[in-house]
Amino acid sequence: MLKTCLLYCSVYPENYPFHMNDLVMRWVAEGFIYKEDTGKGYLEELSNRGFMFRLKDSWGMPYYQMNPMMWNFLRWKSCEDNFISCSSDITLPYACRIHRLCIDDYLVDGGEVQVVDTLLELDWSQIRSLVVFEGAKRCVPFERLERMRVLDLQYHHHALGNQHVKDICGLLSMRHIFGLEGTGISEIPPEIARLHHLETL
Repeated sequence: MLKTCLLYCSVYPENYPFHMNDLVMRWVAEGFIYKEDTGKGYLEELSNRGFMFRLKDSWGMPYYQMNPMMWNFLRWKSCEDNFISCSSDITLPYACRIHRLCIDDYLVDGGEVQVVDTLLELDWSQIRSLVVFEGAKRCVPFERLERMRVLDLQYHHHALGNQHVKDICGLLSMRHIFGLEGTGISEIPPEIARLHHLETL
């Protein structure tokens, strides 16, 4: 299971900083592990092996970043195994069989947001896990994500508003929603009660 958890790290854009609790909670949400303590142990092991770096920000708070060589390999392996599909890597022949999607139109060095036309060809009904990073400007057709179980709005996706959360409340298979606090969503509607399987909000 350690290998699966490592492969999931390919979801992050290159040189993207992430925190221990964020990653561990997402491992749990995906069903890779059941206990957070297990995930923290995995993360320390991966760091000790040099697969990722443990760093500190300007306030002295610890965070992690993938080893660039390992990140390149994981991106290739993840695509090869159809484990996670990233919007910057999708090719049309594979656009209909995606189950985990990362919309990562994000360039660390201030580059322009990339336009990914292949998203228009996706069979959104097959997607069970979706991660949307802050640089992504495309609207997600939430009403078409009927099998969605894990939704991760990574870090301040301001394009989302209250109408979008109403659409999300119609996704009856939803189990985990991360990142609403960083969006333009100001209230949770009563329709949230329809999500009987929801474990994380």
